[in-house]
Amino acid sequence: MELQHLSNYTGITGCIGLEGNLEKGYDPVLNLSGLVGTNILSLGGNVALDLPTRTISKLNAGLGLNTDFLVASLTM
Repeated sequence: MELQHLSNYTGITGCIGLEGNLEKGYDPVLNLSGLVGTNILSLGGNVALDLPTRTISKLNAGLGLNTDFLVASLTM
């Protein structure tokens, strides 16, 4: 199940899903992401939480720059 909120300069998404587990079958995972930006600069992030173990399974961040002479992005 996924929920989204989008506006001109922001976006937020949250979803819950299932991840395969060889021992138990499936584990629930919560995924949250957000973005803030303009036509020139944007910053976003994503985090995935493994609910049974209460640990962060993924953590990503990104930065984007868009001008007339340069298009660049950095993802960590």
